[in-house]
Amino acid sequence: MKEGLTTLLMITSILSDAKNKQTTNETVKEWLNESENLAYDLDDLVDELNTEALQRRLVGTESRNSKYVTSLVVESDVHGREEDRGKISEMLGAESSESPVSVILVVGIGGVGKTTLVQLVYKDERVNEEFDLKA
Repeated sequence: MKEGLTTLLMITSILSDAKNKQTTNETVKEWLNESENLAYDLDDLVDELNTEALQRRLVGTESRNSKYVTSLVVESDVHGREEDRGKISEMLGAESSESPVSVILVVGIGGVGKTTLVQLVYKDERVNEEFDLKA
């Protein structure tokens, strides 16, 4: 990639020098214009490749970092959710014996603590005892 960029810079420099000499031969002028257009196209291609490489690197970094991102819930900071936590834990226990797959929906308006509640259930000892594997 660096060699191609160096070559492109050299070609651009030569074209600029030739254009500055203002040749009178029409064939040479046409060749210079076509060569200059090609140089611009190559420059655009190099820019696109660099942008794509940066995007791939960024996506790789994001996916690598996303493995370690988590929301930590400090149980002592959560108040008034014991009853809800207990109900969901009981539902999971009852469902696991009747059906191999169950889904429990936790719905509500934003900011009422749905995610916090689910995290509390996930950490609940009754749930840990009930299931061998957790994601």
